[in-house]
Amino acid sequence: MRLSWALVHSKQTDDVNRGIGMIEASLDKTTSPLQTREKLYLLAVGHYRNGNYVRSRQLADRCLECFCS
Repeated sequence: MRLSWALVHSKQTDDVNRGIGMIEASLDKTTSPLQTREKLYLLAVGHYRNGNYVRSRQLADRCLECFCS
């Protein structure tokens, strides 16, 4: 999880994409709601840093929906 966090916060586009890929690959295997929210948040950060603001907003909204339920 720490590596994914570091990658999506990197200034290098390749690192951000690698972090997004790692998180997306592990998202389906997550059973804890807290981990799901954390991964959705990190995905939102990664997509935001890549300039994909619409996808980032969608993921942030999903994260908030998980938080409220």
